[in-house]
Amino acid sequence: MSMKDIDPNEIQDEIDDELYNYIITRDNGICQVCGEEGHEVHHVKYKSLGGKNKANNLILLCWKDHKVKEHGEKPKPMKFYFERININERRLRKNLV
Repeated sequence: MSMKDIDPNEIQDEIDDELYNYIITRDNGICQVCGEEGHEVHHVKYKSLGGKNKANNLILLCWKDHKVKEHGEKPKPMKFYFERININERRLRKNLV
């Protein structure tokens, strides 16, 4: 399956290698908060609150910003993360054409 074939709204059973690599590519391998190298794919809307395993609910963060988001130490508003996802998704789709 190629990047073009991935539907960012499709719900996956798990974050497999294909979805993980898609998020890394879409987010240019950088943390979407601080711009450092990112390695941690994180749910914007937590699964415990109804968030799903789909590209449009996952974002790449560095370990530091993932810890901040995970433990509630004044994370960015959810809207910030979804805006970053939308910008990166549009850029990726434009480049895939």
